[in-house]
Amino acid sequence: MMTTVRLGTFTHPVLLEVARETGALASAGLAVVSTPVTSSPSQFRGLCEGEFDAILTNPDNALAYRFVPDNPLGALLD
Repeated sequence: MMTTVRLGTFTHPVLLEVARETGALASAGLAVVSTPVTSSPSQFRGLCEGEFDAILTNPDNALAYRFVPDNPLGALLD
């Protein structure tokens, strides 16, 4: 059984493509769908609204959306 993971990212993750091409994803039972995002707010909004299961972003973005109340979404996120 394959588990699908929806990933939001700014750039195409090369290591994801390597894992796909070498069969590592398939052997782990994973199908990863990578969707490009245009901004951090849209990326985090998509994560909060369930559009993405995970996102790839810079650590400072994760900290800002977790600990800075006046981030672009105006809410602290888990």
